[in-house]
Amino acid sequence: MRGFHTLIIAVVIGVNSGAYSQHPPLLTVPHGDEDTVTLAINLDNPARVIDWPNAFLIYVEHGQACCEGRVPVQGTYHQNEQAVTFQPDFPFAEGTSYRVRVKASLVEDETALPGLRVMHRGQEFLESRFTLPTSQAHPPAKVVQIFPTSNELPANVLRFYVYFSSPMRRGFSDTSVRLVDEEGRDVPKAFMRFKQELWDPHQKRLTIIFDPGRIKRGLSTNMKLQPALQEGKHYRLIIEKNWEDAQGNLLKNQYEKRFLVSPALRSIPDSKRWTLTLPQENSRENFRLHFLRPFDHALLQRMITVRSKAGDSIEGAIEIDQAETRWQFTPKHPWKNGQYTIHVDATLEDVAGNNLQGLFDRPAEEPLTDVVSIELPFVLSKQ
Repeated sequence: MRGFHTLIIAVVIGVNSGAYSQHPPLLTVPHGDEDTVTLAINLDNPARVIDWPNAFLIYVEHGQACCEGRVPVQGTYHQNEQAVTFQPDFPFAEGTSYRVRVKASLVEDETALPGLRVMHRGQEFLESRFTLPTSQAHPPAKVVQIFPTSNELPANVLRFYVYFSSPMRRGFSDTSVRLVDEEGRDVPKAFMRFKQELWDPHQKRLTIIFDPGRIKRGLSTNMKLQPALQEGKHYRLIIEKNWEDAQGNLLKNQYEKRFLVSPALRSIPDSKRWTLTLPQENSRENFRLHFLRPFDHALLQRMITVRSKAGDSIEGAIEIDQAETRWQFTPKHPWKNGQYTIHVDATLEDVAGNNLQGLFDRPAEEPLTDVVSIELPFVLSKQ
């Protein structure tokens, strides 16, 4: 697994251009998990406050297209007397090409930064490129699964999770993800557009969120455009083949998820109606928690835990099946007789975003409850 890379701008104190001859090349490309990209520039006054997010920018390169209208790589800048560091929110991707743009007025000796002089946001920048090398060859990526898995989804379903077989490049969701109705027409403005796509740290799971304005009743977007999904109709979520993986290879094939839209879920989940299937004592049988509706796949992975009478979490493996309506837990060690508790975080959401504190689609003046969690006790005893 690749670690995080830190992009460092080394601040060179002094004003003579000859200072650059004593430093390594201005741009150093990472060659491993712990390598950094180093950019040395001349800063005339180290105490000077610089708006780094607008003076030093990094973009993912999409073919020859860059960079107007695109959002730069997001991260955090830290400046001290000797350096300014940029920590990306997510690791730089193997096999991905990047463009670095530095405000020209910050670079005293342009010969130390090979590249182009470009106009960007009405100002002059110096642009360089680098590509993160790949550690080894991988087969082309493919879509492994899309959650929710059911072929029947409520009209107010909130999000999709798209799982890929290997790390993907960012910046393709706007053009490679489509929602198509039963007439074969694209549903316009169905999903939220973010400054950066919502990937997991390994860039193998993309979260796609429906525009809440199309879901929440009474909002202007809902009234003007109508809900993105209409009850009783069929739709296809299409992941186009033109998406590139981290090595620049196109997806192995196009992927489609077909589903029918069922009535919207507009009630708070009722944990009192959930059912438990208990394991045998002194066994490693799984414990099963059955819901009456599908819940959010990703949240089910971390918002339910099994605890001992003393409150300690029990180690084990989680499995979610039956279209996200059943949660199963297999302990690492055999169950012992005694008291246990299923601890459920109250912010656990169903597929429509409703949780144990309240509804996703509720009046603005209606507050959520202050419930933090619920406890579902059970006892294992010798038969």
